[in-house]
Amino acid sequence: MFSIKKIVFCLILILNFSVAQSAEKIVYLDIDQVLNKTNVGKKIIKNLDSLRKNNLQNIKKQRDDLKKKETNYKNKKTFCLKKSLKCKLFL
Repeated sequence: MFSIKKIVFCLILILNFSVAQSAEKIVYLDIDQVLNKTNVGKKIIKNLDSLRKNNLQNIKKQRDDLKKKETNYKNKKTFCLKKSLKCKLFL
């Protein structure tokens, strides 16, 4: 009988706490709306856009430099190959 009272008491406590927790309000936050309509959000978007543009410019410069180096290397390679062939022909 004593153990049944403990079990019933524990069940009542568990059910009571679960009901109290479910009474909390659920709130949804629309991040897009916050970023687009607040001043801080607009500044963040502006900073991210400028950072993106700078990064794209840096990547473009690096790509152009690599292309120049590649063409320079290819030209030197073909020149060296032609020169070595001429040397072999004269020997």
